[in-house]
Amino acid sequence: MRKDYRNFRTDKIKQLMTTNETNSKKHPTLQSFISKMSADKEVTKVVIDVEPEIVKYLGEQKYYNGFVKKKRAGDYVRMTFLSGSLMGFSRWFMLYGDHAKIVEPLELNDMVAEIAENIFEKT
Repeated sequence: MRKDYRNFRTDKIKQLMTTNETNSKKHPTLQSFISKMSADKEVTKVVIDVEPEIVKYLGEQKYYNGFVKKKRAGDYVRMTFLSGSLMGFSRWFMLYGDHAKIVEPLELNDMVAEIAENIFEKT
């Protein structure tokens, strides 16, 4: 009805049943969804490469940080986010930063480095 992307938590489904109804509606492309999100709210596209064995530890938090998609990229899993707060994202990234690298935006590297320097100064 809304002609938009929806997220569903499969762990909350209590019952499923097969019907004869078909869904013939065309879903918007992911790129159009990203464009709409960017226009509706001030968000920044963030792309990080994460070591594959670490991805499972990102858990539900990745959704709170604007997770959009992931795909294999060489030895890493490339993850794309639409973040409403680069500072918030940078602090979350610090949890896994030794197993990941920032692809974009480059200013996120500076934010993470500044947090790390502040931590180092207090030790």
